[in-house]
Amino acid sequence: MNENCTISDLNDGDEFVGFYVLRRCELKEFDGGFRLDLELSDSTGTLPGVIWDDAHNYMKTLKKGVVVKVKGRVGSYRDRPQVRIEKIRPADEDEYVPESFIPSTPKDIKALLERVHSMVDTIEDKYLSQLGKLIFDNPQFIKEYTRSPGGMKWHHPYLGGLLEHTVGVVEICDFVAQQHTDLNRDLLVLAALLHDV
Repeated sequence: MNENCTISDLNDGDEFVGFYVLRRCELKEFDGGFRLDLELSDSTGTLPGVIWDDAHNYMKTLKKGVVVKVKGRVGSYRDRPQVRIEKIRPADEDEYVPESFIPSTPKDIKALLERVHSMVDTIEDKYLSQLGKLIFDNPQFIKEYTRSPGGMKWHHPYLGGLLEHTVGVVEICDFVAQQHTDLNRDLLVLAALLHDV
């Protein structure tokens, strides 16, 4: 029995116990009975699952978007992997680490944050500089800012994605301001730093 495996580590025939986000939970009728079609997810991927027995009762306790503890076996259905779920329940918050369900930026968060601070330090206008420091020197803001995704699906949809995206945009704006000296560089840089906040 494998315990706490990521989805990418699971192979056909593996029996496992682990924690996953429930991305889909639908009651389906088949041959006069009911089954529960599920989709499990973690930071490494997704995997469909099915509950054949007692589907109605499980449906009462499960909700899309929650973390669940699952005991199951990987098999296949129509030549695609599928988990036959033996047991499933909502997980308690102290049983799992939330970051294990969301992909993270491959870039160094500390280096990205240092780049943000270095860009704030280049702002010469005293009011814009004060505003930038007020925001980016706030520990509570930085904690949330460095964990936030850039988007839900299409761009930078992972932990640290907002920070990664922002650094990319601010560097483009800094380059443009160097090429077009008639632009208000301070305003452009601060706007780039704050554009998705």
